[in-house]
Amino acid sequence: MQKTRAIASARAFLSFQDFDSIVNISGLEPKQDWMNWEDIEGNRLKILKNKSVQVHPAKIEARSTKDLFRKAKPALIAKHSYWVLAFFGKESKSVLSFLGNDGKLRVSYFENTLWVSNISPVLIGYSALQQVVSGYIDTDSRIISSIKIPYPKGFEIEEAWGCGYPTSDINLLERIQCHLTNPGLVA
Repeated sequence: MQKTRAIASARAFLSFQDFDSIVNISGLEPKQDWMNWEDIEGNRLKILKNKSVQVHPAKIEARSTKDLFRKAKPALIAKHSYWVLAFFGKESKSVLSFLGNDGKLRVSYFENTLWVSNISPVLIGYSALQQVVSGYIDTDSRIISSIKIPYPKGFEIEEAWGCGYPTSDINLLERIQCHLTNPGLVA
């Protein structure tokens, strides 16, 4: 199926005008039809007949990628980004989603402010992706409420913020920077 037609069908069915932006920031391509989308690593976004959207991780972890920043340290990703959606969770877990200068979303997962891994942007879920595409123009920091992300599994959000990066909100900037200055668990 042609990508532009698939986007138009999904946009009309979901009544979400910025579905094409979700496709672009996540690197999604239609698979078989407009209800099934997949990124280059095999992570999937599936539109169901009841208009809900599910995400599923790839069955086999990708060994290669076309994204230069996919395995980069979060500090480098942040340096080349202009907007962030920050999820601060229970048990000192955090997820920072940076929208890069190239228009691509990159997501880093942390435990106790230590970088654990980067994950595919589609895995933070459809509602989080909607927050990114509807909020990245506004650079002021704002709290995001009533949001859940499906991956990493068991991640419970205590607080979520969206803002331009770097932000003028000193307290929020310090919380984000705390994650970026730690070397992390990844070599």
